[in-house]
Amino acid sequence: MRNRVKLEFTEIIDLSHTLIHEQEGRRFQVKPLLVDFTPRLVDVEAAPNVRPMTLEEVDRDSTPNGYYVLLHELAFNTNAGTHIEVPRHCFKDGFDLSAFPLENMVGEAVILDLRGCKPQTEVSIDHLLEAEESSGKIRSEDIVFCMFGHDRFYKTDNYKKCPYFALDAIHWLVQRGIKLLGVDTPEIDAPDAIRPVNHLPLFQTNIPLIENLKNLTQIGVSRVYVFILPVKVKFLDAFPVRVIALK
Repeated sequence: MRNRVKLEFTEIIDLSHTLIHEQEGRRFQVKPLLVDFTPRLVDVEAAPNVRPMTLEEVDRDSTPNGYYVLLHELAFNTNAGTHIEVPRHCFKDGFDLSAFPLENMVGEAVILDLRGCKPQTEVSIDHLLEAEESSGKIRSEDIVFCMFGHDRFYKTDNYKKCPYFALDAIHWLVQRGIKLLGVDTPEIDAPDAIRPVNHLPLFQTNIPLIENLKNLTQIGVSRVYVFILPVKVKFLDAFPVRVIALK
């Protein structure tokens, strides 16, 4: 039987970046389409339940009666913006987004203040111990958000010049029994890494990773309750995600 949790909060903090058409570092395109319900000749016997419909690019000023039915087609890289990665990102038989346990996506998060780490420098176990000392101990089954304050550089040339983790620091986090890791940077591996070596210990132990968080500096407390609910897509390894914290 799972423990009941009573949530009391006065503020909801959005920890995700807004995705904008053709303005992300990775491909992200939004095509608005207008549903045209103009009657057309249809073979009713062959398709008795099909309502005639076409999709056309939107011209909102020309729609009759002051309303329209709008659909969108999206074409994007699944690592665009604030996104989550699950074990299938690196392992063929790893959990995909449709099968990943939801209990790993909801719960208490501890905020580790790592703003003292300089851009393009390695985050060591000592850095994590120091941050843990001021934030409170990491508990088993914690979500851990690492706050570098680096989101202020989002969509600038300095954004990729972020701190990165030593491999033993990632192993240290895994050994603490965390259930999800999130960072407000675009990467956790060293810039010269040939393989995603820091991802592997996480995914081998079914710990998902969120990159490109924002607003961690606005939380102002060391612990919050968070919700992370990606879309349920079979075989998919990553996807943009909305992350919220209850304060």
